[in-house]
Amino acid sequence: MPFPYIEVSGTPYRMGREHGRQAATQIHGFVQHLVNCSGRSRVEVLTAAGRFRPLFERYCPLLVEEICGVADGAEIPFEEALLLQIRGEASPLLAERACTTFAIAPTASATGALLIGQTSDMEPELEPFFVVLHLHPDSGPRTLMWTFAGQLGYHGLNEYGVAHFANSVWGGPAPAARPARGINFPPYGLPHYPIKRRLYESRTRQEFEAVWAALPVVSSGNYMVATGEPAIFDLEATPAGFTVLEPVDGVLAHANHFLSSRFRTAETDAASLPDSFIRQEQMTRLLQERVGELTVEAVREILADHEGHPCGICRHEETDVRRMATVAGLIAEPQAGRFHVARGNPCRGDWTTYTL
Repeated sequence: MPFPYIEVSGTPYRMGREHGRQAATQIHGFVQHLVNCSGRSRVEVLTAAGRFRPLFERYCPLLVEEICGVADGAEIPFEEALLLQIRGEASPLLAERACTTFAIAPTASATGALLIGQTSDMEPELEPFFVVLHLHPDSGPRTLMWTFAGQLGYHGLNEYGVAHFANSVWGGPAPAARPARGINFPPYGLPHYPIKRRLYESRTRQEFEAVWAALPVVSSGNYMVATGEPAIFDLEATPAGFTVLEPVDGVLAHANHFLSSRFRTAETDAASLPDSFIRQEQMTRLLQERVGELTVEAVREILADHEGHPCGICRHEETDVRRMATVAGLIAEPQAGRFHVARGNPCRGDWTTYTL
């Protein structure tokens, strides 16, 4: 069964309200899940989320309007709708998990089509909270995303041929130290999710990097990127800045540890998931072995690979101590405006194709 599909249009507020109305049940459940998993009271979690509001108002004012619409459509307070855009930054217990991203330049594919995507790995109980969200704004590009219900920025593509997917990375530079002044002290930067939505305003690599240069981020993350030239590159982003990795033989792969000489250290390696290094090597090898032969079907096979089971590219639950599995496989064809989404482990073959 595919993920629920939500299509909205209009002003930011109208899109948010219709999104909230159509996904109200999932949104209520997701908010409660975030609070339950935080280990903190509802008031504490919403207070922590509220610290980010001034940054949203400064850097993402149209998203604030859309968040208001989500809140009204789902009949929840604004603070709960804001929490959906912050997630892991409100509590360390809600951090991102393990994912494996890839990108294939036109020169490396069998058909001359650029391909990009990932597996998304996290606690399996989160799977019911996802939707495929199709946006038709009055102003700005049409955008197609796989995202949490109520969350306005995540993995996908826009009508300009820009697509981005992401990995968590650990141990990167921290924000510049400031004196602590309690829970209401403003954070140092934006969460990744509003930035991910702002990135869909881009048309080119230059514009994409300019958005990153203009927006402060509160934690580290990795972005696999395609732009409309067409081109692919990988961007490792931290509060101390970002660096770009270029394709080798027309392909790129990234797991959950830093690869750039600027950010990778013995300390960041030690902070990373041990299986990240295995998945990095396996994804890179599988792509390079099929350069010139890579198609959507070939990538589906790669995303279903079980080398290192249960912690492979297609990840299955490990133990009761660390419950994590691939909840979705994602493949975008940005130039064609197609988005292929598998619900659950890609090895199950449960794929649905969406078109911008």
